[in-house]
Amino acid sequence: MEFQQIIQKRAKDPMFTKSEIEASLRRSSATKASVANILKRAVARNDLIRLRSGIYCLPEKFRKRLISPFELLNKLDPYAYVTGLTALSHLNLIPEAIGLITAFSDKSIAEQKPFRTQIGTYRITKVPRNFLMFGVENVYLKQGISYRMATPLKAILDHAFVTQKVWPNRDALIYDLRLDEEYFATIDWSKLGTYKEKYQHPLMTEVCENLYE
Repeated sequence: MEFQQIIQKRAKDPMFTKSEIEASLRRSSATKASVANILKRAVARNDLIRLRSGIYCLPEKFRKRLISPFELLNKLDPYAYVTGLTALSHLNLIPEAIGLITAFSDKSIAEQKPFRTQIGTYRITKVPRNFLMFGVENVYLKQGISYRMATPLKAILDHAFVTQKVWPNRDALIYDLRLDEEYFATIDWSKLGTYKEKYQHPLMTEVCENLYE
C-alpha cells in the first residue's frame, strides 16, 4: 500500500506512532529503515508533522477531525494524566484558562522541562508510579479517543506537590487558587485520609491533614 493511501485512511485518526505506520506498511515488506526514510521525506514535504520522537500527526488539511491536546499525552505515556491547574481549569474550578498542559508521569519526558508542539505545550513532571494509581479518571471523547485526568481533589493535591505549597486550611486554598466555591463544596474531602496514605510523601501528609479539617 502506498504511503499516501495510508495517510488518507488515517485521516479519521490523525495522530499516530512510527510503529503504527510500520504495521500498516508491513504487507509491502517495508523495513524499519525504509519506513524511517518515508517518514522523514513526508515531514520534509509537509505531509506529516513530527510532534515528538516517534509520534506524528497529519497537517490540518488532511484531518477529518480535531486533535485534542490531551491525546498526545496518551501517546507519550498511556499511564500519564492531566492534573494541576490544567485539570482545575478544564473542570471549571478556577476562572483562568491555562495554556500549559501540566501532567504527571513516571517516565522521564523532556527532562521535566516544558516543551512545545503544534498540538500544545506540555510540562510533564516525573513522579513515583504510585501517584498514578489513584484519584484519576478516564475521559472518553466521541471519536473513541481516551485520556486520563485527575479528579478535582487529586488535581489540587498534585498542584501542591509541584509547587511545594502547604495551605493552612481550605479557606486559604480557595483564596490562593480562586476556586469556584460552589463546585469546591461538592468535593469529597473524606478521601484525604486515603490519599495521604497513597502518596506516601511527608509534604503530602501535611497538605492532606491541613485540608481535612
